Amino acid sequence: MKRALLLQLALPRLNPLEEKGNIPLGPAYLKAYAQSVPSVGGTWALDILPRREADFLCAEDVAKRVLQERPETVGFSLFLWNIEKSLAVVRRIHEERPETVFLFGGPEVTEENPLLAQEPLFQTGVIGEGERALSLLLKGVPPERVPGVLWRNREGRLVPPRALRPLRRFHKGLNPYLAGVLEPLPGEPLFIETVRGCPFQCGYCVYNKHYPQIHPLPRSCLRKTLRLARERGMAREIFLLDPSFNVQPEFEELLKLLKEENPGRVLEFHTELRADLLTDSQISLLEQMNLKGVEAGLQSITPEALRLMGRSQVVPRFLENCRKLTDRGVRVKVDLIAGLPGDTPEGFRKSAKRVKAAGLDRDIQVFPLSLLPGTRYRKMAPEWNLLYDPLPPYYVRQTPSFPAGRLYEELLFAQDLFDIDLAPLPPPLLATDPSGSTTPSQGVLGKFILETPTLPPLPSPLGENLTFHFRLPSCRGWQEPLSSSLKEVFRKHPLNIFTVLLELPSPPSREALDSWVSSLPLPPTHFLSRDYAPFFSPPPLLHVRFALILPSQVLEGYDLRELQEHWPLYLLDTGEDPERTLRLAEAEEPLYLKGVRQERLFSLLEGEDLLCDLTLFDSLALEEERTRRLFPEIRLSHPLMARL
Repeated sequence: MKRALLLQLALPRLNPLEEKGNIPLGPAYLKAYAQSVPSVGGTWALDILPRREADFLCAEDVAKRVLQERPETVGFSLFLWNIEKSLAVVRRIHEERPETVFLFGGPEVTEENPLLAQEPLFQTGVIGEGERALSLLLKGVPPERVPGVLWRNREGRLVPPRALRPLRRFHKGLNPYLAGVLEPLPGEPLFIETVRGCPFQCGYCVYNKHYPQIHPLPRSCLRKTLRLARERGMAREIFLLDPSFNVQPEFEELLKLLKEENPGRVLEFHTELRADLLTDSQISLLEQMNLKGVEAGLQSITPEALRLMGRSQVVPRFLENCRKLTDRGVRVKVDLIAGLPGDTPEGFRKSAKRVKAAGLDRDIQVFPLSLLPGTRYRKMAPEWNLLYDPLPPYYVRQTPSFPAGRLYEELLFAQDLFDIDLAPLPPPLLATDPSGSTTPSQGVLGKFILETPTLPPLPSPLGENLTFHFRLPSCRGWQEPLSSSLKEVFRKHPLNIFTVLLELPSPPSREALDSWVSSLPLPPTHFLSRDYAPFFSPPPLLHVRFALILPSQVLEGYDLRELQEHWPLYLLDTGEDPERTLRLAEAEEPLYLKGVRQERLFSLLEGEDLLCDLTLFDSLALEEERTRRLFPEIRLSHPLMARL
């Protein structure tokens, strides 16, 4: 039997303790459908790369894992956050097994995407719904005969796909939960579709633009999935994935079905909808079915921005209906986009102030505009003079009405207006003692503790997030050997996320540190650094971060202010004098708490309301507990640690 392996690599994150939430729903749908087709399921064994590996492994080790399986075909779900890493994995696999066939799907697959057009190993990609297309390709049907498939001809040119027909063969085997293909992790939600397609043509969005109308999924399948979730206790939260949940035939009948299948209100529903199109009776039914969370895209109230977006909405009704939902206990996340064509900095501020005045800013979400491949904005960018970053996440840089540099100013304005941090930076992982950790293991090596400034060959399985904690006995003699070691690691793993911790007995000069970092051949760019760039001026380098650890006693003999202004610096404190430790915490000195008194210090700091991202622990268990107290919404897991 032939083998196909499907991969969906996770969104990279700065926090090395954070679960990725990378649910391979697309690959699971593909597998569920393919194994229900006798001519495919009888000749092909389809597998999905396990989530721990897809979520946490570095690109090199993902490729090694695939090569171990020796599949004839490898399929990748491409999103803006994983396309670069996915293509790096493809190249590495091709080096070892050039006979491997690669297939691609996901929203990044479009003929307008230069990352794919310029990649010679991209030969066949599926645009839009992929179940039927993948099954036909596995059966050996040439790509030029498969609807919805983008393929490269002998001249090397990408050929647009034939028109895609909606998939009408829905049955029990299609749903990945009902087919037993996908099982949620403990505490994880279920993701369910009720329709496919979207009737709107918003200029920034690529969601299912391949059908002129929406196509409801069978209500019988929805009932079975909800009963499975309820009876087996698979999940409490249900995310309805429709882009505009309330824009579909017989919507009120659907709400009654969801209410009926939720006796005792044991399930909590979340979705995205058009708030301005809701009626009072629908709002009442949404409450009765136990809707708990809604994302509502206002985006802008500027008329010209809405016109160019291709979106019509009645703003007063939008705000009124959002208030009605919040009054009924529904958490409403209102979305605003900065940098829209036709909008201005002044127009963006009016939109933000309108949301604030309506009291709808509790869960506000503010995004810079991304010009995604395949969207109307992207296609019109030359004609409309839109400048944007050509690499993911494709953020806009300027428009004729939104000058360069103003995007940062308006995001800063939104932060101040709504009193939120739009791009919070997590602290580094200082912990070196993993005993007592109660979170799931990521199963990959992510933290290395070293007593010398040299790195031996790194063992596998190697994570995407790597923290190197160097405990150096002297402020002299470490720069050259450490530079040599890091240079090799950066060269071999250019898509990794690095943190370099320098634990020193006394403070070095800022000039010496700056000179040393500037001499390092740092990886030039990374999705994470680009993703955070609009929120900072100047944009930070986040895929390689550095921090200093110094004994807290140095405060008595050194002036650290200049060093602290330019370098993250943590003071190592063992709590021998708890009152002094509390004074340092009250003065907002970043602390690295270590030793046998950590638990007591944790209780003292918690009692004084001083637990924060400035007070970090050497105990991984306490560091995880600190994170839980401050950020209960974050699901945690921990990397493996090694002393080299």
